Amino acid sequence: MNKLKRYFYNQRDSAKRRGISFELSYIEWLDIWESSKKLEQRGRGKGKYCMMRNNDIGSYSKENVKIGLFEQNASELKNRKTGKNYAKTTLPPLKRLYSKVIIDSKTKCHIWTGNTNAGYGQTSFLGKKIGTHRLSYILQKGNIPQGMIICHVCDNPSCVNPAHLFLGTAKTNAEDKVAKNRQIKNTWSKGENHPCAKLNESNIIEIRNSNFNNLELSQKFNVTKSTISKIKNFRIWRNINVN
Repeated sequence: MNKLKRYFYNQRDSAKRRGISFELSYIEWLDIWESSKKLEQRGRGKGKYCMMRNNDIGSYSKENVKIGLFEQNASELKNRKTGKNYAKTTLPPLKRLYSKVIIDSKTKCHIWTGNTNAGYGQTSFLGKKIGTHRLSYILQKGNIPQGMIICHVCDNPSCVNPAHLFLGTAKTNAEDKVAKNRQIKNTWSKGENHPCAKLNESNIIEIRNSNFNNLELSQKFNVTKSTISKIKNFRIWRNINVN
């Protein structure tokens, strides 16, 4: 593969990863560059040129791209990251959320497979970090009143199924835990004897000996990818050694 084709495929693949439609063929892409007479100055850094979309909106198509200075494009990117002149460059919020969701056919949970914190999914929305269960509620059920939290019917913190989410307060959430006997008791108990443990010692050994990736293991054992990573790196269940 020659250098120019490699540049073309890199830009096309980068656009697709960002959820942006790329409608240019290699011939069209090359023709735009050659017509600009900036092909030899293509690159990254001050004084270099790159291909960008008009107003950074829409698809990469013949009618919607231009060749401009790299620093101009970098400046626009900085403005987007700081919330200024923000232009949509990714999938619609709900579709973007569900691009990292798998559905458990048994529990009907819509399980977030991206970043988590204490089991709860984490993402960004309108330039701010937000729990994925809260974002799912906002996008599919409506705004969250001040002082209210989002609780899970299914007790799965990584679930974003709107049918499993309901409005509550810290008090109602605590009462829900008691009603379902999920309150933590005997916190001095460790390993599989802990009241909240989902795994046992044989599961830990299997995880540490497995060649499957974290996502596959998280699906098999119904825990988060973060939990699988902590097990493999001996950050938890440190007393269990592999065979």
